[in-house]
Amino acid sequence: MQKPARAVALAVPAALSALVLGCWEPVAAQNWTAVLKNTPAEDLNEDDVRLLGEVARKVLNDPQDSASGSWINSTTRNQGQITAEKSFRWRDHPCRSLRLDYEVGGRKGSTPISLCQVEGRWKAVSASEIGDAASP
Repeated sequence: MQKPARAVALAVPAALSALVLGCWEPVAAQNWTAVLKNTPAEDLNEDDVRLLGEVARKVLNDPQDSASGSWINSTTRNQGQITAEKSFRWRDHPCRSLRLDYEVGGRKGSTPISLCQVEGRWKAVSASEIGDAASP
């Protein structure tokens, strides 16, 4: 049985870090929580997160800054697109700025997020951590 959407909301950041990015990092999970708080993405269920994760992994592994991918959950009708907007370096680590566009329960949202590859794993980093590194 599917967990209720709100119960899953707190698990979304950790699940994205674990399933999508191949890491289990408390800092990354905290950053995802902050990024997704008060957005339609709080209502993603476990299957939505799995689908989003599969697409995010493909986009992160595609070296083109214009790389993008879409997902749709045929059961919930929730859907989204992830687009790589730019690559940059932070503390000598390769990083990517992504934009997550989604429609969850009829509500649309867009969330920017930056991830850096540290020790072979993609980790979410906050804007305050990277400062101007992600700016054009």
